[in-house]
Amino acid sequence: PTGSGSIPTAGPPAADISIGSEVAPTASLIVTANAQVARELEEQQEKEDMIMNEQIARDAEVARIHAEEELQGMIDSL
Repeated sequence: PTGSGSIPTAGPPAADISIGSEVAPTASLIVTANAQVARELEEQQEKEDMIMNEQIARDAEVARIHAEEELQGMIDSL
């Protein structure tokens, strides 16, 4: 008993009890967010791949020019 002589009881039942149907939208949002993150990562990887391929092409062109100049120098020295 409390000081007033009444016996404490549990509060009223919770009005918002989580049910299975509330889980699906949450799971759906998580799946949607994961898909968005995956798309963004894929786009970032594609961008990085493109930059790397462009650098490889530039490096190959520089190597070609140097080889051509070296070959021309060898021809000129004959």
